[in-house]
Amino acid sequence: MRDPFTYLLENQRQHGDLFRLPLPLWDTVVITHPDLVVEVFHDRGERFGMPDFPLLERLAGRPLPYLDGDEYSTRRRLYAPMFGKRFLTTLSGPILDEME
Repeated sequence: MRDPFTYLLENQRQHGDLFRLPLPLWDTVVITHPDLVVEVFHDRGERFGMPDFPLLERLAGRPLPYLDGDEYSTRRRLYAPMFGKRFLTTLSGPILDEME
């Protein structure tokens, strides 16, 4: 897969806003619609659990999408300022420069 972004876009067009992505060690589910992303990662409550990946946890820690409950809520509050308008505005210039 030389261009993962095009690959994901083509899969989204073919399969819709929710599709399975086969990976070498495990399959994952890709969510592309903003409303579904909010439902799963913000309003998820206990409906969407994440499986344990002990090997991944030893290698990379526990990234936000793999957390549940209070641990998820605490980490999400820590990350929230990095996605606020004020911080993202400081990044817009360099991002636009790279795109040109």
